[in-house]
Amino acid sequence: MTKFIHKIGGMVAGVAFGALAFTSCSEQIDESNLYTFTGETITDYLRSDSTLSDFAKITEYAGLSDRLSAYGTYTCFAPTNEAVKEYIKELWEDKKSANHNGLYTGDVSEGNTIDRLWKSEKRDSLCKDIVEAHLTGLKKTSNDLLAGSDITMMGGNTHSPKRVGDDITIDGTTKIINKDHEVENGVVHTIDKLFYRSTNYIIDEMENMGIYSIWCDALKQTGLDEVLKEHIRTNGINWFTIDPETKYPFAEYPTTCKVGFTVFAETDKVLQNKGITNWKELAAKANEWYKDCASWYSYLEDHPEIKISTGTDYTNQWNTLNMFLRYHILKYSLSMDKLVYSYNELEYADVYEYVRTLLPYTMFKLTGVKENGAVSSIWINRVLNNPTLTSTPGANSKDAYKTANTPVEDGIQVAGGSALSRQASNGWIHPINGILRYEKKVPNNVLNERMRFEFMSLFDESMTNQIRGYSYQELSSRYGRNDRKIGAIRIPEGYFENMVIYNGESSRVYYLTKDEAKTGNNGFIKDWDCWLDYQGDELFVRGAYDFAIKLPPVPKDGTYELRFGYVITGKRTMVQFSLGHSSDRSTMTTCDIPLDQREGIESTTIGWTDPDKDGDLGAATDKSMHNRGWMRGPNYFSNYKKGAEGTARTNISRQPHIRRVVTKQFFKQGEDNWFRCKTAMPENTEAEFELDYIEIVPASVYNHPTLTEDVF
Repeated sequence: MTKFIHKIGGMVAGVAFGALAFTSCSEQIDESNLYTFTGETITDYLRSDSTLSDFAKITEYAGLSDRLSAYGTYTCFAPTNEAVKEYIKELWEDKKSANHNGLYTGDVSEGNTIDRLWKSEKRDSLCKDIVEAHLTGLKKTSNDLLAGSDITMMGGNTHSPKRVGDDITIDGTTKIINKDHEVENGVVHTIDKLFYRSTNYIIDEMENMGIYSIWCDALKQTGLDEVLKEHIRTNGINWFTIDPETKYPFAEYPTTCKVGFTVFAETDKVLQNKGITNWKELAAKANEWYKDCASWYSYLEDHPEIKISTGTDYTNQWNTLNMFLRYHILKYSLSMDKLVYSYNELEYADVYEYVRTLLPYTMFKLTGVKENGAVSSIWINRVLNNPTLTSTPGANSKDAYKTANTPVEDGIQVAGGSALSRQASNGWIHPINGILRYEKKVPNNVLNERMRFEFMSLFDESMTNQIRGYSYQELSSRYGRNDRKIGAIRIPEGYFENMVIYNGESSRVYYLTKDEAKTGNNGFIKDWDCWLDYQGDELFVRGAYDFAIKLPPVPKDGTYELRFGYVITGKRTMVQFSLGHSSDRSTMTTCDIPLDQREGIESTTIGWTDPDKDGDLGAATDKSMHNRGWMRGPNYFSNYKKGAEGTARTNISRQPHIRRVVTKQFFKQGEDNWFRCKTAMPENTEAEFELDYIEIVPASVYNHPTLTEDVF
């Protein structure tokens, strides 16, 4: 049943880029049709179609009809009058979510259910919620819908376009019955049913789906059902309270901090195929799988006082059933299209993410496997032939990449069968086609490779609150600024729990979006699709900064290199890195001398040479640079979508990209590690500091006895 999500509070809209202060480039906005059109607009179309008259009226009460008559680019999914009436009827009957959901409770004549909306004291906010749940600031024709990924509406709800037989549907349930009516400010699709949106917490949504009964029983036995009800955080955040138009002219900023979860769950059918028919049988299997895990789970090896329980104390986090479930859960919300990110990597290269679970200090790997240049399936803990290693130093061909990344075990597929992913009010449930567990091969094989983390992946809030990985068009749509491009998000102090800022406003933290913001003549840069950044986006800090970031755990105890990837420009500054096991600065140890992000890539200190001109594919220079603590950029991504026109390894004419080895030392799986970044030039209060990605690399890769770390 379609559910109602009522927003508490509004989104404070601020100004975005007038002149992008992060670069020397500027944005030109075509204001010729900023306020009026001579042709048909979305509002005109809704008013002219008698079958959409209720939705047209809803847009007026929502205060959005003028906006849909003006400048901008939108896709509007317009429900028919019958669909709206059915939705209001369902809201009225759905007392579990809220008593009548704010609808008018007086008498209405039979057949006029819609009057419960028109007469409601909350009419305008109810109407706004309905419209924003069916409106996006991107133009999506039916071909775009079928060719693309999930779509996120202005209200924050995310949906999956799917073909079902001859029909185009949303989530397989809402049918587009009249498609592709193009108007001056976008496109309108008529739909036969409002989009499904849930007010349920994850546990309630799983119960409603009817295919996760074993999981639901197990969650209740362990008490994790209550953990999965967290949905908002207000403490510890220094919210911006001043006028963004004057104080922060470069970016929008969030005004709420949602808490979310992602659950990767085996359906009843998957478990039954393995002989598991109820939660007690699952608990018995968990005993088999986890009772001896201390022999390869480094955290438990280092803490013999922690005892694995195979008893009935299921709420104990070290009970095997509890451990089994925790390894399936992330404390951030990821829709299917945000499990992995494909943007500016090589067209043939798979994409991947390393995600942190609720089982202490553990991760699993998500791999987006490509077909014809696009991600076609997503797998958990895929075991590869020789990941990040090669027998031919410097080899940069497609064949070299494919040989190293040939799967030995496919892993577990996400949403590979008939079951679909589902969004709850505080997260996502994704079905998986096999039994997922933390086992010996995870730290010893799957994660025994060079692990590259885009910095924003370290912050749960950036994903739950739909910041990371979204384009300027999507952010402009969500913040209600179709008059301007939202190319950056300003992060309030305390917003990220894994970041500590030591000097308040002297460290101004921004997220710079992936660079669809710079494409084309009306963009920031004509000649490139994006910055030479991993996944096209970056964490950016301005000022006399001093802050620390909590790093992800290592897969197991051992010696690792910690590397820092960045782009060199003259606007950058010098930074001193430190490491410690807490965010207490007095306990941290400095790492080498300060890094100067302005230093030229061909300086004697760095010693870069063009690998395409070296007779050995650059292998000798790779070795000498590494010995001095430097590495060329990866041969994996570029300034262009799909990795075209030269990679970060070779393309230095536009944006020289380099990696610095921060430290080489012994790390323990169960120890927190905080990475401090402090300017070495505090007098420069407008200095720029870029954080693109880090690499955590085991000695088994960079010091392999017979193979060499690859260039990808």
